[in-house]
Amino acid sequence: MILKKYTWVILLLSVLLLCSCSSEEPPQSAGETSEISAESDMTVLMSSETRVTDPKESPEAISARPTVTFAPAETEPAKEKKTTAERSETTAANLPSLAENQIEYTCKDFSVLMEFTGAESVRFYPQSARTHITYTTDYILHSKFTVTNSSEKCFDFYAPRMYIHGSHKNNRGVMLSAMIRDSKVMPADIIAVEPGETVNFDIDFKGDEVCIDYAYQIVCNAIKYTDHEDHSTDYDTYNDKSKGKTVEFKITDRSAVKKAVSAARNGGADNAPRPLVPMEGEYFVLTPKSSYCFTAEPICDGKYIRINLRVQCLTGEPLIFRPGCFCLYTTDGDDRSPDGWSFDKALSTSEPQIITDMEGISETVYKAPWNLAVRPDGTAEFTMYFYAGLREPNEFYKFCYDTHKVRDSRMTDEERDDFECILNMT
Repeated sequence: MILKKYTWVILLLSVLLLCSCSSEEPPQSAGETSEISAESDMTVLMSSETRVTDPKESPEAISARPTVTFAPAETEPAKEKKTTAERSETTAANLPSLAENQIEYTCKDFSVLMEFTGAESVRFYPQSARTHITYTTDYILHSKFTVTNSSEKCFDFYAPRMYIHGSHKNNRGVMLSAMIRDSKVMPADIIAVEPGETVNFDIDFKGDEVCIDYAYQIVCNAIKYTDHEDHSTDYDTYNDKSKGKTVEFKITDRSAVKKAVSAARNGGADNAPRPLVPMEGEYFVLTPKSSYCFTAEPICDGKYIRINLRVQCLTGEPLIFRPGCFCLYTTDGDDRSPDGWSFDKALSTSEPQIITDMEGISETVYKAPWNLAVRPDGTAEFTMYFYAGLREPNEFYKFCYDTHKVRDSRMTDEERDDFECILNMT
């Protein structure tokens, strides 16, 4: 009997203890659970598999009490991933997109933006042949550079050490940096860039054509410092213009380099050459390769026939004119070549010789050079003086450019652009 009373007392105390625990630690609502989850990066999950027990609790209380388990929360990491993605999109949106013909190199101290704007044969620059360092098969690649100094020190951008490498199958080549001045291909300059400064300049690479369509690497080498016993040209030039350390970089992403450089072929597509429009009094001749406009008139009381010729190449490839192939025909079959020439000296592959015995002509007159070329835009102007002698102007009835007059086995059909035009000088 006494044992039963103790049993009831124990059970009663257990019930009171359970009630006390329930009042001190009430079940958490859904909102409170989320708050705990946010603070601890854990999610509370209800489960009947794992039970947390108290040795003082009775079996009945233990069986009636719910249990909890903990699992890693998924909400916060997902939120962080979304934030990172949004940040990446925002950063990309703020970066300027590059055009097809552009490529850029960036690092902590500087950035170099290159834009390739056009490509053409070196034969458009006839005076470069005088330097003895240019082959007629070489090509010129035009480019614009934007260099920004992000460091706190001045540096030199040593343009003479810029190279573009190209290869296709068994054909490999390199283009060296240069600058075009007065139709001459000259070595590139050293560019000094102050801290925080951005400079813009042009570089014209010269070398093998394979580097235009199949470029795979762009390199800028820094000049190596030498001691006083080494008197190399680069060292002397560097000492004259240097303001600081030279920078160097290398772009080896083959697909990106090839895409940017080869796009130079299309640089002038929107400005394709168009045939000349004849002015009043001009004759007009159109061939598959060029268009010609010219005047023909007697001067010096009929002593000379002067022809002022304008030419525009339409193919994008240069034409080399042979002065000896221009001629005037008379009605009885006589043909005459020019006795004197006036032209832009930059269009001659050799230094022309001045003629001093042509009386009555005020402008400078030269002897016929070996070759005459056109400018990079495909234009040229030549003035020819034909000695008329005792002939009347109306006896000259035809003006021609006939490359078959010169027996030159090296001249191919692609290099010829013959034409003839009937004159009316009554």
